[in-house]
Amino acid sequence: MAGLTECIARFVADTEARQFPAQATEKAKKVVADTFACIIAGAGSETAEPLMRYVERAGPVGVRPILGTRLKSSAEVAAMVNGTFGHSLDFDDVRCNLGELSHRD
Repeated sequence: MAGLTECIARFVADTEARQFPAQATEKAKKVVADTFACIIAGAGSETAEPLMRYVERAGPVGVRPILGTRLKSSAEVAAMVNGTFGHSLDFDDVRCNLGELSHRD
């Protein structure tokens, strides 16, 4: 019996983009664009200064970009900083309908 990680990896490896419904592809494009916009905006947020101090202390080791800056770092540090930037000003596009929270279409 395959584990969850193996099942997901197999799905990703064996599925072609054309197999997804057009609506799903269009929604994915919007979500990716929103994510990048949030990361770039987050690079100018109040969380940027302490993160940049951390990056400076960690040293400029690596080639992975820290989006919204001219800096590069290790994959681990860049992922942490980019992820934090991405959530700094993102309010997850939620709305309330009849007392239920739902993600915006």
